[in-house]
Formats: sequence, structure tokens, C-alpha cells
Amino acid sequence: MDDIYLVVGLGSMGKRRVRDLMKLGAGRVVGVDRRGDRRQEVQDRFGAETLEEFDMALGLKPRAVIVSVPPHLHYRFCRAALDAGAVYFVECLTALTMKEIDNLVAQDAALPGRAYPSCTNLMNEHAQHSAQALTRLGKIHSIHVSMSSWLPNQHPWEKQAGDHYEFHRAQGGGLAEPAFQLSWISNILDRMPVRVSARTSHVSDLPSGFNDLLDMIIEFDDGIVLNFHYSLCEKHDGTVGVFTRFSGAGGTVQSEPCRSRFYDLGKREWEEYSPSPSWTYEDSYLLEMRHFIGALNGNEAYQGNLQIERQVLALLLAAEESSKTGRSVEIEQTSNR
Repeated sequence: MDDIYLVVGLGSMGKRRVRDLMKLGAGRVVGVDRRGDRRQEVQDRFGAETLEEFDMALGLKPRAVIVSVPPHLHYRFCRAALDAGAVYFVECLTALTMKEIDNLVAQDAALPGRAYPSCTNLMNEHAQHSAQALTRLGKIHSIHVSMSSWLPNQHPWEKQAGDHYEFHRAQGGGLAEPAFQLSWISNILDRMPVRVSARTSHVSDLPSGFNDLLDMIIEFDDGIVLNFHYSLCEKHDGTVGVFTRFSGAGGTVQSEPCRSRFYDLGKREWEEYSPSPSWTYEDSYLLEMRHFIGALNGNEAYQGNLQIERQVLALLLAAEESSKTGRSVEIEQTSNR
């Protein structure tokens, strides 16, 4: 009998997960969403089964639940998956409280191998090159990250209905994209952020209720400083512009979603990474689902890390406190990695 994979939430990410699980022949894929139009689209495009009610879907006794709902609903569905005896894969954990994520960490410690936080960036060929180039950089001096977009360019079909979570801080808006980037950086650095100074604000004429500007100075446990700028109100032609620069003793590593290069100080020249000829950014999602299934079957070690997700959430909550108080804030640490 085929393993059952529930994909909960059939927005843009959920559709990706259904598409890739079907392409991989993972087993029986069932999409779950209360919106009939989304269920119909998934049936028509991918030939997957769909259900309206999550509780009914749990009755199928799935092996895994892929949680692709807005961030403020993630904890509920992760816990429901665990309570049903399934594993969970989850997109982002930015709307959790520290109590909630510590509960998930404790559950994972008690029953390892059931928590699979998303690690999309680690599947990106250019990010992998950047991680390898860091081993040649020597001592890292500083890190600069810039992320920007004009929010109406993202998910315009949902904006018109007011559905997109980025418009609502209570739903994780304004923090999800920084979390994805910080998770990847923290993973490849293998260092913990310990202190942050930050400013958050709403400066545009977009509807209020979320921060459209976030600036952070983040200190790591070995003294590295990361300057992080995130804006949802910069008007340019890209959906999300991302630029990361690692500066160190041996040169500089520059990373973008579809580009990576290393400046070798010894040779005084740039080394450009050439990706596989057919590679596209969407391949990262396919590779991530393949990696998830491989780890689930015990064939490889999963690269996502729930402890890192916990530390990233602690960092972002500390950044909000720093903005409110006007002072730097110590980041709540976890006892182990």
C-alpha cells in the first residue's frame, strides 16, 4: 500500500509540494484546502486527490503531513500531525511563540525523526557553491544581507482577496522571508546569534498591520556581525531581490538566488559559479521534496534543523523587542543544538 502524503494548504507553496511529490512518485498525495477553487486547480493540474477537511484527511492515517498554510497556523497542524502519529514538513515557523517552538523541539527530542523544517535554500545550487566557497574564505569578518520587494508584486491574485499573510504581522507577515535567509546562513555558518539591535517600521502607503521595513545588526557568538536589511516597499521589477555578501580574510563570497561568485584575494580575480545547464530555481523545491523523502526513508541525513529554526525565531522576536525599546537585546538561547 502506498504511503499517504497530506499537503495542507493549496496556495502557491502547497501546489509546488503537490506537483513535486507527484513527479517523484512519492505515494498517494492528497491535497487539503477549504477553498474549492484551489482543490479544483490541484485536481486539474496534477491529478491529485483533494479533501476539504483536515480531520477527515487525518483519518487516512498519513505517513507525512506537509504544512503549507500561513505561518500563524503552522503550530496547530504540526501538533496535529504528531498527535496522529505522522511526521511533519513545515514551511516556516515565524508566527510561533517561544513556548510553542520549544514544545516542538521537546517533542522532537523525545521522538526524533518526525520534524522536517523546510531547507529550500540548502537545495539551491548557487547557495551550495557559496557554502563551499566559505571554506576557502578563512576567518569571516562581516556579513551583509539585503532583501527587497514591492509587496503588491507578490501573489497579486491573493492580494485582491486580502489573503496573503505578509499583510498581517499576526500571521507572520514581515518575518517569513528574513527567516528563510537567516536559517540558511545560520546553518552554513554553524554559529549562534547572541545579540541584536533592530528597527522595524511601516513607512509606505500600503495598508497598516505589518512592518514593511526591518533593519538589524546581528552579533554571533564568535564576534561576527551581520547587517540585515529587509524591505517590502522597494519598487523594482523583481518579485524579491536577495543579495548576500560574506567578507573574510581570503576574499569575498557573493550569493544571490541564481548567482554565486567568489573573489579570491590570492589570485585577485572573481570565480563565477556555472550551474547545471538546465537548472532553474524551481528545481530547489523538487530537490527538497526528494531530500525529505530520502531522509524519511533513512537514506540520508536531513539538512533542516529545528534548533536553528528555534534560534531564528528567538532572534526575530528579539529584533521586534529591540525596535520597541530602542536598545540591543540578548537573544534567548537554547541549551543544545
